[in-house]
Amino acid sequence: ILITQGLDDHAHLPTLQKLKTKFPMILVIAPPSARPTLQKAGFLGNNVRYIRPGQDSKLFPDAHSASRLTIRATQGALVGPPWQARENGYIITGSSCPSIYIEPHVEFQKRALEQLAPVDVVISPISGQGLAPGFELVHGPQETLKLCHILKPRCLVPINNGELHTIG
Repeated sequence: ILITQGLDDHAHLPTLQKLKTKFPMILVIAPPSARPTLQKAGFLGNNVRYIRPGQDSKLFPDAHSASRLTIRATQGALVGPPWQARENGYIITGSSCPSIYIEPHVEFQKRALEQLAPVDVVISPISGQGLAPGFELVHGPQETLKLCHILKPRCLVPINNGELHTIG
């Protein structure tokens, strides 16, 4: 399980509890902000790895396996006050798979990503979502276009989370 943020819409406690019950040994990689929710869901010990932007988590199912993966946390969204740590985006690389970048709010640090480019696949929103006039919660297509210019992906997988309408 790859979690980008500790907020409920990214680290949903009832869903995580069900996953823990069904797959008790599943590995979780998450930002430190998700720790309280993951602990409540029963994820403790070696099957949880908390990483911050700039840190890696290496997955080696078998020392001789061709399916080794590295997950690098990148700087993601700022979802709280300016002094709060930013959440995670991720670049996933492996010896036998395409490289993938994901950050669900299209917030990124240009210089850091330039050093990690190119990637094969970018998973990113293609429409924005605002909370109030002048405050974008999810950045729109202009930022995704900038992201693609930086990472030079062969493929863009769109996330349409800007299409969501909620009340309450």
